[in-house]
Amino acid sequence: MDDVDQILQIVEIKPKRIFCYINPKWKHVLYEQAARKFKRMAPTIKDIINLAKKEPDLQPYMKMVAKEAQVMVRNPSVFKISILSPIEQKLAIIIYEKYFAMKYENTEISIHFNNETNIYDPNNKRFYARPMKPAIYIE
Repeated sequence: MDDVDQILQIVEIKPKRIFCYINPKWKHVLYEQAARKFKRMAPTIKDIINLAKKEPDLQPYMKMVAKEAQVMVRNPSVFKISILSPIEQKLAIIIYEKYFAMKYENTEISIHFNNETNIYDPNNKRFYARPMKPAIYIE
């Protein structure tokens, strides 16, 4: 909600549609493993990559893991939060869907998982979705 409000303050439009994109499962695995391992220390990018190398679910995504590790190191609070799974994140947003509808009258809310095919995402926002931080696109 705060992210949507901040975006709307900047662009100063009345939204017609709000799209929320939930992170892919591999990012959930990466963040969850990192939060467990690095709860009491500040890891380096290399630490995160080495952790990911040991996780079979992350092997196909190692190039993207390296980029994500850079983001994680810049925001160390990600190692100290409880992380909801992608499905739990979607359910949390659905709970607020009625509130969105009341707050932003006549606004359509669409919630998508990052790996869905044929979803409307004209600016490729879904690739910026992170655990506990869905990507948002507003029209």
